[in-house]
Amino acid sequence: NGGILGNGLALAVGGDGQPVLSYSQSIPGYGARAGSSPDSQGDVLVRPRLATRDGGAWRLETLPPLDQGEPILITSVALDAANAPHVSYRDSLHSEMTYAHRDGASWVAEPVSNEVRNPDNALVVDPLGRPMVAFFRGSHPMLATRGAAGWQVEAIQSIPGGPIDGGIDL
Repeated sequence: NGGILGNGLALAVGGDGQPVLSYSQSIPGYGARAGSSPDSQGDVLVRPRLATRDGGAWRLETLPPLDQGEPILITSVALDAANAPHVSYRDSLHSEMTYAHRDGASWVAEPVSNEVRNPDNALVVDPLGRPMVAFFRGSHPMLATRGAAGWQVEAIQSIPGGPIDGGIDL
């Protein structure tokens, strides 16, 4: 792929049986934009991507960052009842968990929570169409639910004396 690297792969399958993948794509040696400095991974541009299969062909989309030059490492993808994709990812430049969804033909990205140091995250969309993102803030598992008033973030209490698993499964 000419130096283009990918990671943070996530998979969802729609009600129509078609797979949807989200991942981050790194383009080493991309070069800094005019008036800006390279991101924390050096001269690398990293963007969240979405791949959907339409018939026999794959359609690739680049999701919007909240800011230019955000290194994205791990993504999560979920589909709602209408098979519309939703993606979560951590902006490691600003330590923010980010949620993106399609609004008509374009993508909209919004911050979920800040001070997120661990890139692990999991995303689901409930039967009413509300996205929920699980992630770690430090070593504390958190759950963010999007409602009419925006994102509500709550800490998940751990079992006293019990281990906290670094992976998240919802």
